[in-house]
Amino acid sequence: MGQPEINSGIPSITGPWIMKEMLGLSRTIELALTGRMMDAEECYRIGLIHKLVTQEELMTEALNMARLLASKPPLAMRLTKQRFREVLEKSLEDVLQAAARIDREAYGTGEPQAVMKKFLEKGTTKR
Repeated sequence: MGQPEINSGIPSITGPWIMKEMLGLSRTIELALTGRMMDAEECYRIGLIHKLVTQEELMTEALNMARLLASKPPLAMRLTKQRFREVLEKSLEDVLQAAARIDREAYGTGEPQAVMKKFLEKGTTKR
């Protein structure tokens, strides 16, 4: 991962905006100005990726992650993903307004309440 555009004489336009949120301004500037690429180990070490797997493990791990994500309540998944996009794209005031709107939409469906009820019922049966 990196910002190699400068190596081809192209200014990096959108990459730094996205990367500064993930890597911080200093590392983003360094990558954009030098064109240096980070390998998987460096990305893992700095927390950019959360897991390293071998080529042989890749498909199994990817399918396991897909199953985990698919098992989540769909509305909550959609609204959470939407929330991340809004957090990255808007001002703080817009983000707070979006958060209130998303909470109203989610709780208006009853899905969060049903998931919480199911969770609490599991805890009750274990006692």
